[in-house]
Amino acid sequence: MPGVRQRVIDAAREIVIAGDWGSTRMGDVAARAGVSRQTLYNEFGTKDGLAVAMSAAQTEWFLRGIQGELDQHPDDPIAGIRAAVNFTLAAGADDPMLKATLSSARGTSDLLPLLTTRAEPMLTASRTLLTAYLNEHWPELPHRDVVLVAESLIRLTVSHLVLPLAPSETVADQLAELAARALHLPSHPSQ
Repeated sequence: MPGVRQRVIDAAREIVIAGDWGSTRMGDVAARAGVSRQTLYNEFGTKDGLAVAMSAAQTEWFLRGIQGELDQHPDDPIAGIRAAVNFTLAAGADDPMLKATLSSARGTSDLLPLLTTRAEPMLTASRTLLTAYLNEHWPELPHRDVVLVAESLIRLTVSHLVLPLAPSETVADQLAELAARALHLPSHPSQ
């Protein structure tokens, strides 16, 4: 039931954005999505299962955007990394669900761990994408180094999503420079 699944995820996302996730029951989500509670339970199992599905959909959206940014720089992978980090931070700053999730840390929400202590699926998918990109452009680099750089870039980007301390362009420049240095590659400042 892909149509129903997406409708439920969209309805749950609206609830998160409205700041009501902590007090929401599965029946509330079912009513908003126009499905039965049984359908909701059959599709997601629990409220936590629905939260994980929302997080997976959000991750997929970000990964498509990141891949698009990387693909725009086939001849300059460091510029691709810079663009991907900038996209992630800028899109994250504008994303109402991410904002609601981060601000809900003061409330009763159980969504923040999906970005922190339970972020393994998001981190793994991101690492797979970035590792493949780096291996494609620099197949001669040691796999261990590629994985270490990919993992570090992702964790630092997520850290800046959670607690931004500088404009996205500045952070993107810094992380691209870090990747270039760690992989012993030439880097160029952003244009």
